Amino acid sequence: MPGLDRGDVDVAVNEGMLTISGERKVDADVPEDAWVRRERAVGGFERSFSLPEGTDPSAISASFDRGLLELHLPHPPERRPRKIEITSSEPAQDAVEVGSGTGTQSSSSS
Repeated sequence: MPGLDRGDVDVAVNEGMLTISGERKVDADVPEDAWVRRERAVGGFERSFSLPEGTDPSAISASFDRGLLELHLPHPPERRPRKIEITSSEPAQDAVEVGSGTGTQSSSSS
């Protein structure tokens, strides 16, 4: 963004969209008839990007140095499945020991 100052550029986040906007003004120090050819357009500009799902807007930072705007967007945390513990409002039951099932059973009939 050559020819711009930090105050000429705005960076905003709204509803998952990052927007860079600003205005390039005519150089007031140079008379209009002094230009043979002007390579840089003047006027307002705006560019919007959709952010990856899960991006934390409060973690985005921007810096501007000598015409270079640098944005830092941390990667969103990786989505991993997690086990959810099942709880109960019923009181815990005592554990019951179960045999191995190798015994014999006899029945008597009368």
